[in-house]
Amino acid sequence: QEGITFLLFDMETPGITVRPVPLITGESHFCDTFLDNVEVPKDQVVGDVGKGWSVAKALLVHERTMMADIEKNMPKPKFSVDDYAKNYLSTDENGRLQDGLIRDRLAQHMIRDEAIKLTQRRAFEEGMAGDFDMRVATIFKYIGTEEKTNKDTLITDILGMAGAGWDTDNFSEDEQTKTHEWMSNKALTIAGGSSEVQLNVISKRALGLPEI
Repeated sequence: QEGITFLLFDMETPGITVRPVPLITGESHFCDTFLDNVEVPKDQVVGDVGKGWSVAKALLVHERTMMADIEKNMPKPKFSVDDYAKNYLSTDENGRLQDGLIRDRLAQHMIRDEAIKLTQRRAFEEGMAGDFDMRVATIFKYIGTEEKTNKDTLITDILGMAGAGWDTDNFSEDEQTKTHEWMSNKALTIAGGSSEVQLNVISKRALGLPEI
């Protein structure tokens, strides 16, 4: 972290090569970037020379906070997880899901989701009062993206074979969308720092645990 300088540059600058990394969905949210003898003006340095880590940390806080609540930046889903369960699974005479395992997983998701939202709200209000703890961004990024993938997996399991649709007339548009989301959203646990990296940061920076 010492001696890092934060530098902005135009991606069209000569010497920069970008190679998209295709995902299983055909999209490319990631890329390999190569810099060969790239030169940019000194006035594109952000902050002080050798002090770029402070800038990078501030940027990471915003990025991870945004990714922690990534669904706010997505179109509102047509159905909730509960809706999918009621529409695709059998219920008893009281309207309760007959599949006890799915019922348990659904309850766990709803509890975790509500807990995350309430904790994010508390952190936001503390931040507005000038008492924001930068360590919570990493924690939110981890739990937010992991719960998003858990939710997508739960919906896919609820859909069963209907959750395996891909560009065919045998599946509804919504079913194909959910399959696409399930396949692509795992990348959220990698972008902005993988979940494994986040856990290391949390253990060291937030909890102060010793290195082994």
